Amino acid sequence: MRTVIRAIVRLAALAVPLVLSACYMPVQDEKPTARSAAPPVNLPPPGPEHVSVDSRWTFSAYENPPAVKWLLDQARAAPGDGNNSTSALVQRWPDVTLELLRESLATDADIPVRLSLADAYDRAFGPVDASAGWSAALAAAASGRQSIRDVGQRCDQLLTLFHSGDFADAAKIDPVADVPNDAPPAIRAEALRLAGLTALLNDHPDRAADLFDRALGFAQKGPRHVKFEIGLLLCESRRRCNQTTLAANAWESALSAGTGIRDPQLWDRAILSKPANAQWPPDASIVRTGEPDFAPGQSPDTGDVLIDIGKMHLSRAAAEPALLAFSRAEPETANAGKKLLARLLRAQSMIAMQQGASAVPMLDVLAKSDDPRIACRAQAIEGDALCHVLDDRQRGIPIMLNALKDSETIDWPGKSRLVANLGLYCLLEGDQDDGLRELHQAQASFTAEETWDDLAGSLKNEAAYLRQAGKTDQADAVQKRADEVCRKAGLPTGALAANESYTP
Repeated sequence: MRTVIRAIVRLAALAVPLVLSACYMPVQDEKPTARSAAPPVNLPPPGPEHVSVDSRWTFSAYENPPAVKWLLDQARAAPGDGNNSTSALVQRWPDVTLELLRESLATDADIPVRLSLADAYDRAFGPVDASAGWSAALAAAASGRQSIRDVGQRCDQLLTLFHSGDFADAAKIDPVADVPNDAPPAIRAEALRLAGLTALLNDHPDRAADLFDRALGFAQKGPRHVKFEIGLLLCESRRRCNQTTLAANAWESALSAGTGIRDPQLWDRAILSKPANAQWPPDASIVRTGEPDFAPGQSPDTGDVLIDIGKMHLSRAAAEPALLAFSRAEPETANAGKKLLARLLRAQSMIAMQQGASAVPMLDVLAKSDDPRIACRAQAIEGDALCHVLDDRQRGIPIMLNALKDSETIDWPGKSRLVANLGLYCLLEGDQDDGLRELHQAQASFTAEETWDDLAGSLKNEAAYLRQAGKTDQADAVQKRADEVCRKAGLPTGALAANESYTP
């Protein structure tokens, strides 16, 4: 299951693969103990892969944003029509997607895949006018118009010079001069953006502000992600020109465009460019949906935004920058509940970095908090860490059971995944009744939350368990349902395999 704990179980050649639970490090062979009247299933040891709770975590090669080639490969491999899976990719990696779309102006490779990503990008970030989206820009480039390709190549030249630090040479290239008047707005906005960056990098903020202002004009009816980026660049230019009021106005407009966009770099830039007397708007906290409201009626603070940034990093499998963001969040808020939440998320980041032995004592302290919204959550995660990091299910399972029982009226992001984790741990211990009950409870929550990837993974795990337990008919029925969910969500169908791997 992509966002629920699972393991790649290595079986003998005659055994059927089963994926149940996972730890960050391989563990020794299990010695099942009888926890129920039914004899335990003799399960092989789990493998090293782990996708934990509260965000889609895993270890991967992508601690930094992945290369454009990786995104292309993922979009190319999307099952079926790929609409849902491509959309999920774009929403998780908007910055990488935009980089790919910009480079697509100068290439004729993989045009169908790039066009599908452009369509997903436009749908995700809602251009007011379809002609102002990146689909129109790529369609113009793909039409073979040499003037559009020339603009793309000139923009590519500028980016190369920026990356090499040759700002003076970049100033000799004017990406705007030869842009056709009938070029799509996204292309015109991009040429002006690069011209503005050239001016800003060469310490001409007044000219940069003019160019970014013009770029924003062409971007107004385009995707909000582009408006977010250009608006922050305009804010920085105005600030360098000592135009305090205009800078604040640009900052506020940029944040309005950025609502709901999971681009941690842009939100970090929003913190750095925030005017001293400006307030975060109520919708600036974009990932905190479902988190306890520790300050009802109050506007978000920088700590809230940093918590959001950290959770965005975790969703992209980047635990180190997530840990840094949560560490920065704690002193940025005066609210005791928010401080505890930041500390709890720090502990989760440490678990994702294979520092579970250091995280468990932190969780143990948090589990004694007077606030049950923190205490129950910390206790449940501590039990989960004991199970999958320290390979101590005898201690971890009772802790998780108590925490989830005590928190029946309390909810938090990722709680359903913890319930699913608990079910898998019980199955690994041979406790079929409790394991399937917890797994079914989690599946009901995934259905209500419409988190189809979680539901599909949970069903695949259940089917694998039933098949291993010799209940072939039941396994086939559950696998059939899993495949139906996968087709609905644009995910790969089929049973879990011993060599299956997770990619963020």
